[in-house]
Amino acid sequence: MMNKMREDWIECKAEEFGELIRGITYNKNQASDIPKDNYLPILRANNINDNRLNFDDIKYVEKK
Repeated sequence: MMNKMREDWIECKAEEFGELIRGITYNKNQASDIPKDNYLPILRANNINDNRLNFDDIKYVEKK
């Protein structure tokens, strides 16, 4: 069961708003802690716990 969400959010499946790409490889110097142009956020294993997403430590990598 989910914790209470904000009232302006809706519940949906991940594939409804994003694309799953597995096996992303990058070096630490290729990742950013802040959003940048042409960078995308990635979810790593530590961002997915107990069927919930944790956005506290998101990394961003080049779109290419």
